Amino acid sequence: MKTNSSPFAAACFSRLRRPLLIASVGLLAAGGCATLPDTPSANKDSNKRVTNLDRSSASPEALLTYYQALSPMSANDLMHERRLLGQLGSAPDTQLRQAMVLGHPRQPNPDLMRANSILGNLLKSNNSAVYYLRPVIRFLADNYAERLRQETRLRRQNTQMEKQHQKLLETQRQVSELQKQLEGLANIERSLPRSRSIRPSQPALNTR
Repeated sequence: MKTNSSPFAAACFSRLRRPLLIASVGLLAAGGCATLPDTPSANKDSNKRVTNLDRSSASPEALLTYYQALSPMSANDLMHERRLLGQLGSAPDTQLRQAMVLGHPRQPNPDLMRANSILGNLLKSNNSAVYYLRPVIRFLADNYAERLRQETRLRRQNTQMEKQHQKLLETQRQVSELQKQLEGLANIERSLPRSRSIRPSQPALNTR
């Protein structure tokens, strides 16, 4: 029975192999099209990056990863993250994240003074949870301190330039005023009548 049905089965399979292959490809294509709506869109709201940040781990590696994840975020995302961290309590790792967000360069107005104050308090803390975070805290504190020094130096330079600019404007004003006075004196001199020159009389000759 097997010897009689085997050639027949082989012939049937040979005839149906191509239609089955075409049908399988069609099903795979249909399945791929069906899953397209579930794929993430390229223009999703950037705030998704905020919700995907890891705020649970307190390890130095996780905090460094958190700081790196802040770089591509927009100013609105950073403001949202700042408000969110304010609701998460005062754990050392949360405070460190707050300092990272407060002093981040992409902030519209980075609050380096407050961020550096938070870092200074963490370095003075006796909390055991701060011990493993000290290298990250110290690195960030040194970075913020250098930025504060540069900002102070830049403000001094701007102040000096502004003073020099004001002095220059005052000098130009004085020169302009002096020039007007000189022109006024010249006009007065030109308006005065010119006196005729009188020749001195010659002495009479002695006719002796």
